Amino acid sequence: KKPDLVLSGINFGSNSGRTALYSGTVAGAIEGVLRGIPSIAFSCCQESGDISHVVPYLEKLVKHLSKVTFTPGTLFNVNFPCHAQNEFRGIRYAKQGRSYWIERPEEVDLPGGVHYHLAGKWAHFEEDPDSDVTLLRNGYITAVPLHVSELTDLAHFTTHRNAFEEINTQFKFE
Repeated sequence: KKPDLVLSGINFGSNSGRTALYSGTVAGAIEGVLRGIPSIAFSCCQESGDISHVVPYLEKLVKHLSKVTFTPGTLFNVNFPCHAQNEFRGIRYAKQGRSYWIERPEEVDLPGGVHYHLAGKWAHFEEDPDSDVTLLRNGYITAVPLHVSELTDLAHFTTHRNAFEEINTQFKFE
């Protein structure tokens, strides 16, 4: 039987900004959306530790978002900031930000030789005040409606299609 709703997560680590593009948690929600099932991805900025302080918010967010009419191809990406429950400033609808985590291997000397582990840093971009990155930094829980149904840049497609397809004149096709 087809489920009524897909809930993916809650995982450690933020899926804010462009990091959502390579998140397994968001991908789980995308799989639901591509099958026509309303879906929500949940993440918490904390990298480890106790996240029980977010639990009281989960049920209310799920109840609220499940009453929303999901546009076909749209999922919700919900992130909790790295704050204790009593430090949350509120819940905000947000735009997906531009910043993201850049990974880079680092050499580590260990017994037996050199090894590498994946380190990284947050790549900052100028952010919209309504972006999830900005709002999370300011202590807000964020919910971003992500649309994944149409990935084509339609403006580019419309503008450049004819010029691109002129390459056909350079080949012999049967």
